[in-house]
Amino acid sequence: MFFSPWLTLRQAREALRAGQPDEAQRLLLPYAAQGYRKAQRLVREVARAYLDRAERNLRADQVDAAWTELLAAEALNTGEPRALPLRGTLTSYGLNGASTALETGHPVHALRLIGVLRGRGVRDAQLHQWEDVARSWVLAAEQANRGDFGPAKANLAAAAAGLAPPRDAGVARQRVDLDAREERFARSMPHLMAAAANEDWRQVVEAADAILTVAPEHREVRTLRANAWQALEPASRVSRAAEEPAASYAPAFALGAVGGGIGIAARPTWHRETAAYVGPRVVAAKPGTGEFAVLPGAPLPAQFLLWVDGVGGYLVCLGERVSLGQATADALPDVPIFAPIAGLHAELVRDEQGGYLIESARETTVNGTPTTRSVLRPGDRVTLGTCCQLVFHRPAAVSNTGRLELASGHRLPWAVNEVLLMDQTLILGTGEQAHVRLPDDRDPDAPDAPPYRVILHRSKDGLALKCPGKFRVDNRPATDRADLPLPASVQTDRFTFTLEPIGPRL
Repeated sequence: MFFSPWLTLRQAREALRAGQPDEAQRLLLPYAAQGYRKAQRLVREVARAYLDRAERNLRADQVDAAWTELLAAEALNTGEPRALPLRGTLTSYGLNGASTALETGHPVHALRLIGVLRGRGVRDAQLHQWEDVARSWVLAAEQANRGDFGPAKANLAAAAAGLAPPRDAGVARQRVDLDAREERFARSMPHLMAAAANEDWRQVVEAADAILTVAPEHREVRTLRANAWQALEPASRVSRAAEEPAASYAPAFALGAVGGGIGIAARPTWHRETAAYVGPRVVAAKPGTGEFAVLPGAPLPAQFLLWVDGVGGYLVCLGERVSLGQATADALPDVPIFAPIAGLHAELVRDEQGGYLIESARETTVNGTPTTRSVLRPGDRVTLGTCCQLVFHRPAAVSNTGRLELASGHRLPWAVNEVLLMDQTLILGTGEQAHVRLPDDRDPDAPDAPPYRVILHRSKDGLALKCPGKFRVDNRPATDRADLPLPASVQTDRFTFTLEPIGPRL
């Protein structure tokens, strides 16, 4: 049945007058494809409307939106003369962005921008040159991370050859850093080899750690380090050599019968079999029982898990430097994340004034800006790799403890909600100033009542707790304050939480 398109053409004109060229395009294309001349003329008007919007977006510095409108206009194949100069202007913007990324030392970001331009049909000779530069630079970084400094320096030189001053400033900085890393690598490797030959496994671990700071993906060093830890583990088991009097044990907690004596170890290690730490003055066994206790003055663990009933779990990191990386069998970051990132991707550093820095040799952005070293402020969003996102918080003005929120849905090996970067104090309570927020059950008739707070803090003997009123630690009564062993279970009149140590001790 014959049907006149006049109503559709009228609707298309109204859509154009309303500034909706995409709706007009949807209405017109079927008729334009059938050869209706009026529809074809209106399609040209649609293309001009797209170009108008692209120019407005460009004037507003919305370059991506301008590209979207330009590509929509070009897809109509109307041959509008304004499209070509507009494409040239937008291409210049993109090339300038890639050039800036290279100049500031961010080749991965430059490659991403170049890939976007290629996807938009840009075929500029300068683009091809900068792509070669960025690829050589990224390859050099990967080779340096593996300890292949010779090929890395050759590829970095090739990248520098493709950049004229001042665009070579980033490469120059990278070259200086590469020379320093190579020097440290060459200085540390003989110590590692000598320690391995002498089977001095503690020295192997220390030398390997020094090398992995400059070549984090060196396969042989990582393997040697893992083997050294395996060799150290038997030496760290609880021995029966009573080098200290058995009566010196502190209040104990049951962990299973393994005999008597004092646990003395060369390096503190977490025991899977006994679920306890052993190390110098760490664990004591009461003769004839299966009870162990943390001795006074024992070093704190580098990390522990905090489980708060009804609230959730937290990984608490006590070190001033906290490494972030992928959770794999051979990677050993402080915060292991199941995400497509490097094994040792970045480090968070807390300075003496309580400020936080993120340092990274791999692809990292803060609030969308690529960085290798950046000061973190509350609310900053850190992206590791392409998709692993963490949000930094510092809720309490009276404490330097920070908090990392896992914002991208990636998880850690433990079922924890967040990561806490504990300085001297950790506040559990109600209100905005708490690091761990508890349900606010204050009397609604007394809205001005002070918030409830329990403070976990460091002490000369390890960890201690300040809690108003009476509470219990491992079922032992306490009032207002108590020292905490690890592990420990705490019951207050408001909530219950437990501490579970993991990892080596500080």
